[in-house]
Amino acid sequence: MSPIRTFDSQLQSLARYLSSPLTLIVIFVSAQMLLDVSNLVYLRSEITNGAVWRVLSGQLVHHNAIHLLLNIAGLMVVWLIGDREYPGLRFVLMSLIVAVFTGCLLYFCEPQLHYYLGFSGALHGVAVVIATRLMARGLAIGYLLGMAIFVKLTWEYASTDASASTAALIGLRVATEAHFWGAVSGLLVASPIIMRTLYQRITSVTQAI
Repeated sequence: MSPIRTFDSQLQSLARYLSSPLTLIVIFVSAQMLLDVSNLVYLRSEITNGAVWRVLSGQLVHHNAIHLLLNIAGLMVVWLIGDREYPGLRFVLMSLIVAVFTGCLLYFCEPQLHYYLGFSGALHGVAVVIATRLMARGLAIGYLLGMAIFVKLTWEYASTDASASTAALIGLRVATEAHFWGAVSGLLVASPIIMRTLYQRITSVTQAI
């Protein structure tokens, strides 16, 4: 095979490998730059009046470039940890499903939250799904990721200024409640994995008795 064909093949493989995060990043940037963000943000009053798309679209737009870049950085970290668990567009689909769950839980469980935007809540849920998959396979990185999420959520709950530096960077209050419900959404999406893993382990124990 010629060097040019080899390079072209490697380039195509790299493009397929990066398709997951790049698809989401393109969605984020396109929504931010090509659409009217004011028509996309999570506004409880507008959702109540029928603009149900805001449940999802509010999580695809960001307050400013720093806010967007922080969530892209977090997305890349989570994707690099779990890219083999959800290859290709499966990662995109899973992320969007988690985002829909997160938006719905915010609407029904946080009536005092009237305005929200950003992917950080859903990102916590995506991390939970990835951690669950890795733990189900008995991989230590899954337990470390799960512990990191638990510690972060506990710190945010216990400390009133846990996200002060991030808030200063993005110029907006960090909606830590979205992080919590994002994690819950991740557990809901990962519930089939949890149930299957529990069933397998209970079955193996009973068979060993």
